Amino acid sequence: MEVLKLPDYPSFVPSTSTIDKIRLTRKIDLMLANQVKPGLIGCYNYASDKAWFYVCVVLEIVGLAAILMNRLPPQAAIPGLMVALMIDCALAWWMHALLTGRNSVDRAEAIALRMSLGIHKNVDQERNDSRADELDAKVKTRKLWAIIPALLLIIFALVKIVAYAGLNAFRLNMGLLMILVSYIIVAYIHLTVTGYWLGAITANRGWRADIRKHQAGLAKVNQANESERKYEPIDFSVNSAGIPETGIALSQGGRVRHKISRRPETDASASPGKAYRLESWGVLTDEDIVQMLREIPLQDLEARQKVAFNCMAMQLNLFGQRSGGQQ
Repeated sequence: MEVLKLPDYPSFVPSTSTIDKIRLTRKIDLMLANQVKPGLIGCYNYASDKAWFYVCVVLEIVGLAAILMNRLPPQAAIPGLMVALMIDCALAWWMHALLTGRNSVDRAEAIALRMSLGIHKNVDQERNDSRADELDAKVKTRKLWAIIPALLLIIFALVKIVAYAGLNAFRLNMGLLMILVSYIIVAYIHLTVTGYWLGAITANRGWRADIRKHQAGLAKVNQANESERKYEPIDFSVNSAGIPETGIALSQGGRVRHKISRRPETDASASPGKAYRLESWGVLTDEDIVQMLREIPLQDLEARQKVAFNCMAMQLNLFGQRSGGQQ
């Protein structure tokens, strides 16, 4: 299953509730020399996360069945097994929400503040830096709080191991070793995979529902309105020659979704260097940004950073962050 698949028209933008769910998907940061562009809109390694989660569920079932059915009848053991699975998933989701929920957006906003992007460029830089430090502190605080559910997951795994050992008078045998290894693997998967997989499932469900609503809306209005831009364009300048003279354009269904084009050199608002304009007709994903950067030589770090961070500013609009662009 392809997660967060774009429709065959450019103007699709997910709802606010779906964007909130996308915060919890697995994303990859872009490394640009000494700068890092946080991943904001995308979902990576879904198939791998799904496979590992299924492995986790099988190990949970086998282990809990061995523990519960030795002492309880099936009609009592099965509900106990389900409760234990729900506790594990709930703790994994709690930890994951603390680590990923607001953190990537706050990290991106902190970068926008320190680089004086958009609305922050006319603000005193000391004030921007102070606000960025506050956001960084929030990210660190959430990471510290995430230690609590992580420890509870580990403790719960130890409880299950001790429960099985107690059934055998704490004698060391092959069965106990298998349970020990199984629950170590289960705890690791819950700590590193479960939250991302659950996040991908909930985000994709909202994404597909939004596409259906959007398609129904397009059927009722003039199709010409479908090409209207959702966001204000972002203007920026680059001193190097890395961006192709013809610009960069990404299309969907034969129509342009995002493009970077040259502005007239006589534009009075242009900063020194070659003037460009970033325009978007729909949701700008992390994969879109990667595709744009493929058009720019790796050695042209300035152009790659300018494109990446101005695209990040465009993405922040979806999260309610009006960061604008980098001049």
